[in-house]
Amino acid sequence: MDEFSLLASLLLIEAKDTNSRFRDYLCSLPRHVPLPYYLSADQVAASTHASDTKYLTGILSAGRVLIQTYSKTSKWLFDPHPGLFQPRPSFKQWQWAASIVMSRSWGVAVPNGTSLAFSGVSSMHILAPLADMVNHNESSRK
Repeated sequence: MDEFSLLASLLLIEAKDTNSRFRDYLCSLPRHVPLPYYLSADQVAASTHASDTKYLTGILSAGRVLIQTYSKTSKWLFDPHPGLFQPRPSFKQWQWAASIVMSRSWGVAVPNGTSLAFSGVSSMHILAPLADMVNHNESSRK
């Protein structure tokens, strides 16, 4: 599994834990991130980018990746470890977690000498509470 899927999965685990040490941060996150792949076909057709094939291809590609990561994560993590995921995360919950990672994570280099570096991973996503708010507007959390 890729580290993006693992971070999204960890976010789902922590979000359902009312005693999570990250509870304040989790409660500050938006319940919906308005990314383009959430748009219906009608909304895409009515958008100002409807004739932009690069934009449309990007939306379709992101949607396919989202479905693929959910399927792979279900196979490799959700299904084999039901104790961690009761109930099993829905695709809508996966969309939320993936959207948070996509919109708020920071890419960082993996330090040399760590177990991740030894396994060939050179960079990873991290969530940095407060730092991830620098580029966000409070009014967009509705």
